[in-house]
Amino acid sequence: MVGPLYDSLAKSELPVANALHLAMVSPAATNECLTQEPPDGHCQGLRARLRPGGPNNFFRVVTTELVQGGAAAELAFKVLGKRRAFVINDQAPFGDAIANAFVAQFVQDGGTILDPSDLGAFDPSQSPDFDSRAQRAAELGADVVYFAGSEIDAAAALRRAMAARMPQVPMVGSDRLASSQFAKAAGASARGSYYTLVGPSPTGLGLRAAQAFARDYQTRYRQPVGAYSVAAFDATNLLIAAIGRAIDDAGGQPPSREQVLKEVSLTRDYRGVMGVMSFDSAGDTSLKLIAAYQWMAPTDATGRFVAQLTVGS
Repeated sequence: MVGPLYDSLAKSELPVANALHLAMVSPAATNECLTQEPPDGHCQGLRARLRPGGPNNFFRVVTTELVQGGAAAELAFKVLGKRRAFVINDQAPFGDAIANAFVAQFVQDGGTILDPSDLGAFDPSQSPDFDSRAQRAAELGADVVYFAGSEIDAAAALRRAMAARMPQVPMVGSDRLASSQFAKAAGASARGSYYTLVGPSPTGLGLRAAQAFARDYQTRYRQPVGAYSVAAFDATNLLIAAIGRAIDDAGGQPPSREQVLKEVSLTRDYRGVMGVMSFDSAGDTSLKLIAAYQWMAPTDATGRFVAQLTVGS
């Protein structure tokens, strides 16, 4: 099965498919709890509960949301050339995780984290007021601010405060900032805000093979590729390759679901449109692709593509 597309569907479909040993390869599900049990316990054992019938049968060709923290650090340090980062963190499991990932990668790259004692923790349940935080970041000489949070209004409030006190300093956030609602709320200060998004750019920008795929798709179907077309294409062909190996193992006869599942799990160095990938024991891909975008104006429907990032490369 190619899919599911959404995390919510994965949670309902995975236990049924697991009991039937049906291999699933998702082109879009990014929730870390589908495959992992992070040390902070926020997944509450979901991975095991989704697999009541036996070995893992869920795989994905896109990485998890938590990888965005490290990708944002790569964007700030390697693409934007920033060296002194100030972090704002909403203290929720997602915010905490991407804040710590950002810090680890930024320091590894050679950058400095300013005022790291609480990673700029704030209470998302309170009315956001970031004037003092923006002032502190400016006083410390920050040349980039990372927003590790989920609330669009809070992110927009921070960006407006930055525009008043440090207008030339960019803000980087996660896919929570991908909504045009953020750009509208940030107003004139939206420009200079960046966000990360799991997976490849839909148009293949930054990946030569994906660009060729996008052109071929347009020629064949007379419409542009969709947001998940590239990943779905790789998921499909990866499954076809695994089924082919399972047929060989079965002596040319139709293979069992167990044989197909085994071959999918043994996928190593598969060369797809997105790049070379393997699956680990949890079903996660080794290819950690994140696309980065920039908001140019409050009237933009989407951000403008900036870079295709491969975390850990």
